[in-house]
Amino acid sequence: MLKTIIHFFDRLEDKTRGKLSHVPVVYSVVGGFFVIMFWRAVWETIDIMWKSDNYILNWIFYPPISLIISILVLLMIGLMVSTFIGHRIIMSGLKNEKKMEEKAEEMIQEEEITLQHVMTELSKLRKDFEERK
Repeated sequence: MLKTIIHFFDRLEDKTRGKLSHVPVVYSVVGGFFVIMFWRAVWETIDIMWKSDNYILNWIFYPPISLIISILVLLMIGLMVSTFIGHRIIMSGLKNEKKMEEKAEEMIQEEEITLQHVMTELSKLRKDFEERK
């Protein structure tokens, strides 16, 4: 049952994200709205837990309902995971990659070696060019 629900929302997210990615301004406004709605719902849900007197709220903006709606919409448009965790962190975890600081040092060393090879090849080309003159 849970697998079916997750699969449904995964497909819905792919379709929705595919359509919204063609209109980035609308995508950012919709995403921003529901991210704020999510955090508002989290905030007010905690307030309800701590307060003994509940206020009568509009049904849609009642915090637990707002939380559920915002989670569903954020999952649907593909912003839930990227907003809270980020793709880079997820991908590096799945690939068992090193931290960014460790990767940066390795990349600098690799670039230095590559640059040395490029400079060597450039020197050879110059020498060949001068000999052909």
